[in-house]
Amino acid sequence: ASQAQFISCPISLSPAGQPFCMHDRASYQCRVDSADTLEWRVYNATEYLLGSSMYGPGASVGTIKSFGIDFTTNLTSTGSPIISDIAFRVKPYMINYTLECRALRSINNDTLATDTCPFVIG
Repeated sequence: ASQAQFISCPISLSPAGQPFCMHDRASYQCRVDSADTLEWRVYNATEYLLGSSMYGPGASVGTIKSFGIDFTTNLTSTGSPIISDIAFRVKPYMINYTLECRALRSINNDTLATDTCPFVIG
């Protein structure tokens, strides 16, 4: 079965275990198994889709993509699993954002699995 899974979902804590402060750099990583495409999505507090980034067949390790003015994604593994990370600087307007990682089938963009990680500023 296909799976999309955050490798870490600290919610409101930085890697050092402290609450995120404004302008801290936040980074999350996701892995997708038994699918050929990984997609990142970011939603605001009202569940409005702010943007997305997709890595499918033929993408190369090290490929960096950006969306919006804040979010950068990086492809770190194209094998099975596909692994990618998303990074951004914490801004005051990011209260209650949700990060979503999706496993897709590229032929018809079928969503096979989804994992979410709420981002809460402490």
